[in-house]
Amino acid sequence: MGEAGALLRPGVLFLLLLGAVVLVGGCRESVEIPPQPLSTASPFRYPIDQWDGRVEGEVLLMVRVGADGHADTAYVHETSGVPALDSAALVDVRGLLFAPARRDGERIDMWVRLPVRYRMGGGADPTDAVPPGDSLAAGRGGDR
Repeated sequence: MGEAGALLRPGVLFLLLLGAVVLVGGCRESVEIPPQPLSTASPFRYPIDQWDGRVEGEVLLMVRVGADGHADTAYVHETSGVPALDSAALVDVRGLLFAPARRDGERIDMWVRLPVRYRMGGGADPTDAVPPGDSLAAGRGGDR
């Protein structure tokens, strides 16, 4: 999707949940820290036809954040039901840059769930990205 096909809109929200996961295996505890976004600015752009048509939706992506902090692989885990929103989320997720996940201080690759909400009103209900094993239901962190 080129610049002509999308507009930056405040209605596309994402947020990475801060936290750490402690894994216990044998006699040793391993501490995992999920990837953290390096910017609060959203790279997600509302497709112009969906914006003009006032189409809203939420796409749940699975994103692999590499040890270098880039979103190197992504797929749609739950569709918004609107192919243009799903496609835009997949393209734009490549614009995210993270402080990579760490295990015992070492950089590691980690998969995270990243809900991307396309809302006309913008800014009212942030979305969470969480590691797949997190206890939050479907990575949404509850209703807000």
